[in-house]
Amino acid sequence: MRTRSHGLIILSLFAVLLGISVGPAKAADQSTAKLLVRARPVETEIFIDGQHMGDASWDGTITIPKIAPGQHTVSVYNWGFVPQTFKLDFSAGKTTQLDVRLVAVPGDVAGPFGRIQIKEAGRAAVLMNGKTPDYVVGHADEMNNSFIWQQELLVPPGTHQLTLVHGDKTIWSGPVTVEAGKRTVLDAKTGASHVETWKGAEPKGSLPRFKAGINTATIAVGPTTGKITAGPAEINCGDSSQLSWSSDGAVHTDISGIGD
Repeated sequence: MRTRSHGLIILSLFAVLLGISVGPAKAADQSTAKLLVRARPVETEIFIDGQHMGDASWDGTITIPKIAPGQHTVSVYNWGFVPQTFKLDFSAGKTTQLDVRLVAVPGDVAGPFGRIQIKEAGRAAVLMNGKTPDYVVGHADEMNNSFIWQQELLVPPGTHQLTLVHGDKTIWSGPVTVEAGKRTVLDAKTGASHVETWKGAEPKGSLPRFKAGINTATIAVGPTTGKITAGPAEINCGDSSQLSWSSDGAVHTDISGIGD
């Protein structure tokens, strides 16, 4: 008892010197649930019921607190990988664990590329040319550096619609125009953008869709292409032909106006 008493006195004195208040530990919230995700690749984006919850950071893990008990849809995305979606049941006061290893989409993508650099957006999810989680290409922290670390989003030249989201909030949304071989810098806080030289080795040839290392990340988005064929290509009145349609790089595909 004496040893414990002295230990408590010393600990209290140490806490006073540091300006720390010593008191009873705060009770854990037993009314909500938590989700622990361990994902590969690292930096993978996590959505719950369509809202961005964050990313499995440099070590591939993320803990999401304050989830209402009950069943929720958990979706896991990383550009260049096949997404996965889960229906999970959450219990109050409990932590649900989810281990995910996404499968890479085969093949590289070809340029030319322009580059988008995003500043002042934290780790908000970046949706490109669509506003649902299927259009996520990463988070802003993977695209915000040009000097010490190489963190870049490479896209086809042209105008792209970007939407930066986290939780139920839209951080910024609007068009961003990119030129081949140049860098467009977007300040999400002000909405201003400007074009600069590349500042670094401009990529040549084809690139993998996603590549990340220590403090580096390259996300390469190729052009969306499609083709349609008919077999046979020539028919007489009353005959039939089978149409085959394929696309590359499309999130959603639709044919309208064909009729009967």
